[in-house]
Amino acid sequence: MTKKVDNIKVPDGTTSQKGIVKLNDTVTSASTIETATANAVKTAYDKGNEALNKANQAFQYANNGKTNIANVIGYVTGNNTHQEIVNEIQYDKNILVNNLNAKGAVITEINKFGEITVEQYKEITKLDFILKEETSLTTNIQTVTQ
Repeated sequence: MTKKVDNIKVPDGTTSQKGIVKLNDTVTSASTIETATANAVKTAYDKGNEALNKANQAFQYANNGKTNIANVIGYVTGNNTHQEIVNEIQYDKNILVNNLNAKGAVITEINKFGEITVEQYKEITKLDFILKEETSLTTNIQTVTQ
């Protein structure tokens, strides 16, 4: 019986032909004549799930940040796109600069990326304090004169 089995030739297996294949336990092989073991398949599956979970966490983190920013702005929601929120923030900054300039502040520019210099910040906060003091003083003067 041994002679009969030894004479049987089984071809190597390929992607288009049945046959004998070698098992491969790695998840990095690109072989088309070896086959992955259950362990290699599970490892690849677990890595895929891990990557999916990290992507979902990153998405949730970004979405939460967008919602938090929208809540601070007040009239946009987490459903707005990032660009819509950016546009609203830029619009508000432009109004702020125009209002401060109209009240005599010397603000030259708040650029489109939202950066202001330390000096500009100091001027804004100083001006805000002065404007509050002037408003309070004016209110007190009106009360006394009435």
